[in-house]
Amino acid sequence: PIPTPTPIPAQTEIISDSTFKTYTDDDNRFSIEYPDGWVFEDDTGSEALAWFDDQYDWRTDVQVFWNEDDTHDNRYDSKLFRDIEQSQFELCRDYTFAEWGRECSDFRAGESYTMYTSDNKKVYFVSMTYTIVWQMDDYDGWIINGKEYDVVSTVGIIFTGDNSSWEITTESIGTYLEHADEIRYMMKSFSMDPNTQKQVQP
Repeated sequence: PIPTPTPIPAQTEIISDSTFKTYTDDDNRFSIEYPDGWVFEDDTGSEALAWFDDQYDWRTDVQVFWNEDDTHDNRYDSKLFRDIEQSQFELCRDYTFAEWGRECSDFRAGESYTMYTSDNKKVYFVSMTYTIVWQMDDYDGWIINGKEYDVVSTVGIIFTGDNSSWEITTESIGTYLEHADEIRYMMKSFSMDPNTQKQVQP
């Protein structure tokens, strides 16, 4: 079947001001802005270096990862987008209750395009949708084990000069349209030179 594009609302201008905070990595490897009022964690218990939730009982989360040995390899943009979509499909396919506490199905690739960070680094942005069923022990939040949830996810990949990449991933359950502009703003605000102040462009 032909993938159905995920609807992406038009980008609106968001100026960095008091409605956003800046997180700078403890090792000064990166900084990223996030909406004031969101919940931040850096002790995530996972491979994520930073984790941002729209609320304590999250409906949208944003995570930052560092990928070693992920090289641009002079691939055309179209090839990179297909490779990103394939890797996200495989991630969805390989989720298991035993290892991850969830299973994923009905993966559909959405839109893909490039944009630039505040320090002029190219971001490869891909959106997708899928269905998640969780099975979690000792969980007392809003998610119901065994229920299907429709998820809108995005990923932004930023390649570095040392054959590695930064990855910003998001998942939203029923809140993507509400937070879409904030998500893209966060990706644009990402900086590998956190000591330099920059303004994010719309």
